[in-house]
Amino acid sequence: MKDENAHMLATSVYNAFLLVPLYIGMTYKTDIHIHGCVSKLLYRNINNYFQRILCDFSDELSRINITVDGFKDEEADPQIIGTGFSCGVDSLSSVYNRYVLENDPEYRINGLFFYSNGMHGAYGDPEAEQLFAKRYKTVKAAADKVGLPLYVVDTNIHGFYKGLKYTGTTIEYIGGYSCILALERGIKMYYVPSAYNYGQMLEWGKQSKGLDFSEYAESYAVPLIRTKNIELILEGSEYTRTEKTAQLADWDIAQGYINVCVDHKDVFGIYETHQNCSHCSKCVRTLLPLDALGKLDAFSGPFNIERYRKEVLMHKCMLVLNKDNDGFSRDGYDFYKSQGMKLPSVAFSLMFCMFRKPKLFVKWFMQKLLPEKVFRRIIRQHLQSNVQKRISPTK
Repeated sequence: MKDENAHMLATSVYNAFLLVPLYIGMTYKTDIHIHGCVSKLLYRNINNYFQRILCDFSDELSRINITVDGFKDEEADPQIIGTGFSCGVDSLSSVYNRYVLENDPEYRINGLFFYSNGMHGAYGDPEAEQLFAKRYKTVKAAADKVGLPLYVVDTNIHGFYKGLKYTGTTIEYIGGYSCILALERGIKMYYVPSAYNYGQMLEWGKQSKGLDFSEYAESYAVPLIRTKNIELILEGSEYTRTEKTAQLADWDIAQGYINVCVDHKDVFGIYETHQNCSHCSKCVRTLLPLDALGKLDAFSGPFNIERYRKEVLMHKCMLVLNKDNDGFSRDGYDFYKSQGMKLPSVAFSLMFCMFRKPKLFVKWFMQKLLPEKVFRRIIRQHLQSNVQKRISPTK
């Protein structure tokens, strides 16, 4: 962190160094010992409850014994009410609801946080460093426009993730919680932007087992990550993603700075004037409800609207085929229909994608024909293969 923010870092407790070793220990079935003191509240929550959630999430994990030198709470008077800020839909929604619309100063955000902890790529990978730097420019400009300070944490914590099996971004989320705990001398309340809403987690959470920890368990896992100084609150679970998008559709900050792309080719200037490829799954997940609302042109800065419109039929076909496979597609499908927009039939979508998106065509049939556990195992193996390809730094 910047020297001026050093006072936020915990100095006498090791809470920040409990979670990542926990996951690694559970992976390798190895007990861990923390050579320092931790919060008794955090320790009990992790030992008694959080481990069980992780074991339910992944069959690769096993309960372990955790020992520490003792229990202690950081002596601090934190004043910051913060949230993670990436300019994605979820983080923008948190800022909109808990800053723009929030009137109670005891719950109103007064600080934004941006981390380099694995969400931008593997540790030591130059591409990941470039992606972090480019995203920082967007996030900093948006934070300045909102009028809130942005605190940046650059960490090597994801250097310890190497060699782990595919974790469905679980370890990156846990690394994020560790960054928050590291700052408990400064942060007293932290809003964690949600993925699914409560109903979606109940209906679709099981399908995220072993793949995406936030979709599987964040509604009851996040509140366990706390000490006497700092409280984590899951923010936005009362809304679906399309409801969040609709809420942001007229906000100038979202119109100018939204950044949801997972393609990452924008790092090297391939898309030049647009920071979102307007073609990947998360771009389309955002553009479809904006299309249904008639708000596309308002987002022509961060998105390539012309490219989206050229491929809109394919995107609609994919939405139709995926509507029974995951909560986000079902949400998008229902929202599109609720706005009176027409969508192609399943038969037409299958024929169209058979030629334009053969991989999706094959995946659709596999998910229909194979048992759920078998299908999830195949998907995990495929994702693990992709992770291994990008683990080594680019030469």
